[in-house]
Amino acid sequence: MNVHEISPYVRYAANSVLCAPFQIGPRAIFDYELVLIESGKFLLEYRSIEYICQKGDVLLFRPGYIHTMKSIGNFSISQPHIHFDMSYDANSEKVHISFKNLPDFTDEERLLIRPDFFAGIDIGPILSISHFDVFKRLLYDVIHLYSEQSPFCTLLMKEKMLSLLHHVLNDNTHIEKDP
Repeated sequence: MNVHEISPYVRYAANSVLCAPFQIGPRAIFDYELVLIESGKFLLEYRSIEYICQKGDVLLFRPGYIHTMKSIGNFSISQPHIHFDMSYDANSEKVHISFKNLPDFTDEERLLIRPDFFAGIDIGPILSISHFDVFKRLLYDVIHLYSEQSPFCTLLMKEKMLSLLHHVLNDNTHIEKDP
């Protein structure tokens, strides 16, 4: 991972609610997705491992990894989330949000899977965040900027995303200094 290459591109940002009962997947996404579980509880299967996710959990889904989400009992979930690329490239604006399983991807869709900057690093899907209130504010700032779409909001979203990624990397990797 070369931190000098990181220049986030926000594809989609929203606060959504999944009403119980729900089931998503199996699916693989083309990009990264950062999710805050603001309320509720569900079963996540990610890379063939099951996790119980609940209020306060922060999740990171990486490009090309298969996952499923299934409600537990009668718990709906509130999940502010952001889909993003770690760096902008010529395909960034062509990529959409996938709800397909990886084996069902066409050859063209497989080419849309974004590079995994965390390759070789054990990170996610459930993250530790030491400054949770700051992280949450930044996440909502990105969602607000995305919905507002004011002139040059892309620059402000990059700024907020870089701060979010700083929290993710600082709290979830063991890299001692910038490369």
